[in-house]
Amino acid sequence: MILKKIFTVIILTLGLILLLNSFINKIDDDTVFGNWKNIKINGDPKIHTELFIDKETINVFSEEVNDIIFSNYYEMSNEKLIILENNKKDTIFTLKYEASENILKISSDKWNSEYIKIRHGSTLEDYILGVVTRANYINDFNSRKLLVIEE
Repeated sequence: MILKKIFTVIILTLGLILLLNSFINKIDDDTVFGNWKNIKINGDPKIHTELFIDKETINVFSEEVNDIIFSNYYEMSNEKLIILENNKKDTIFTLKYEASENILKISSDKWNSEYIKIRHGSTLEDYILGVVTRANYINDFNSRKLLVIEE
């Protein structure tokens, strides 16, 4: 009888730990994952880009070539995005990030970029998943002109 109660307490504790862990992962989903467009601050950047970040990859679409210029696996650790080779093991480079509900800041030793979450229109995610055509995505991409913020 005592073993049964101990076993029940262990099972309930493990269930609570798993529930809390899934809640913590959900918070990460709401902050970093999703579709982002860069914000123009005092004239920089000159080229409009959009990001789609899911649980495995970071994808970048650039107006310079009107195409995806970057699509790689990554890991997150201590406010860093560790960009990986296709084997998902070797590091290409590391970026720092800071995320809130609507703003994503990404930086390296040489540059800083700031992004705002995309809430309307077709997104890079939609294009990658085949929900919209390339033409429809590019139309919405071009309509999201850079928002200028004067500091």
